[in-house]
Amino acid sequence: MDFNEVFYRDPYQQEYQVQILKLEALCEADRGSYQDLDQVYVAEIEPACFYPGGGGQAPDRGRIAEAKVLDVRERGGRIEVLLDRPLELKRSYRAEIDLQRRLKFMRQHSGEHLISGLAHSHYQAENLGFHMNQSYFTLDLDRILTEVELLELERLANQEILENRAISSRVGHVSEFEASAYRSKKDFDSLIRLIDIEHCDSCACCALQCRSTAEIGCLRLIRSERIRSGQRLTWLQGMEALHFDRENRQLIEQLSRLFSLPREGLESTISALKSSEEVAWRERDQSLLRVYQFELEHLISQKHAAHQDSYRILWPQKELRLFKRVAHKFIESCAKEYELVFLLLRPAGEEIYDFILAGPEERLAQDLSYLGSQHDYRGGGQGSLYRGRFAKSSLEELSIDLELPRLK
Repeated sequence: MDFNEVFYRDPYQQEYQVQILKLEALCEADRGSYQDLDQVYVAEIEPACFYPGGGGQAPDRGRIAEAKVLDVRERGGRIEVLLDRPLELKRSYRAEIDLQRRLKFMRQHSGEHLISGLAHSHYQAENLGFHMNQSYFTLDLDRILTEVELLELERLANQEILENRAISSRVGHVSEFEASAYRSKKDFDSLIRLIDIEHCDSCACCALQCRSTAEIGCLRLIRSERIRSGQRLTWLQGMEALHFDRENRQLIEQLSRLFSLPREGLESTISALKSSEEVAWRERDQSLLRVYQFELEHLISQKHAAHQDSYRILWPQKELRLFKRVAHKFIESCAKEYELVFLLLRPAGEEIYDFILAGPEERLAQDLSYLGSQHDYRGGGQGSLYRGRFAKSSLEELSIDLELPRLK
């Protein structure tokens, strides 16, 4: 593409009169997700008014006469549309872009440029990548912003939206922009298109954009999470942001009525409840561990006289909390103290059981070899502790020495 296509000249135009220049059936090898359709057709049209995607933005959808546009793609410099039915060659048809869908992605993309530019200029954070869908978009940064910085980034972005900053594009050979400062994830050696947000950002991009920041509407940060390369931010734009805030307001009002408290008193009340719940769970876990320790010691004393040195224990299905956080440490310590092997099992579904195998390293090697030859299991580990899963059919062949109780 040379950035002179009609969707670049006016991304807001919805209807066109087009001609079918070329039409052929999509080959079976390329059918992919269209297997449920009798046939899919690949067409070249004039003018090529459907955006084929690029720059992280999804391709257009719409219709040409009665034919539904399933996808749009660029192949060898030509734009192709995939249709769910054939159309006649050289005949003029009315084409209609799904403009609301296109505009949603344009607004999200312009919002992403705005946030990335502000993160770059204010916090020296670089955009590592982003993803857009119909509801939200995510942005990955190469550094961790604090909660204060994130709130300020959100405020700055919405302030620039209120300022109605112009968004424009420049196209030319990369050499023409050597004196310009702009963001780019890759190096260019020929034609390049820059998206400029007045006083905010300049970035290389081939996607469709809004004309001004006001069209973005508003931006709402709803989640931040650490990733291996830095930080992932999840944003809502426009009406999605409004719906999110409305749902949160309704939730707060419901909580306020439930606790018969004004909104200002909810935070301290919920914090107190959370603290009391954590204390209750800790006390419950400690009680349960004492019960389990008693049961295990009783089992060991009963079996020790018979020189039994391995034990199969069934853990309660509902006690996933203890199974993950406490059980393997407790069993490992018992195994080392008594030089015994414990196979701890917990139902994880109708057909599978989680297991922990703990004991002296030299013994475990023998037991793992036996389990691998006799039973269907998957797992791994090292030293004196292994974890994995059994198939239900394998468990039925094992005799259980002790089934631990569950507290109500």
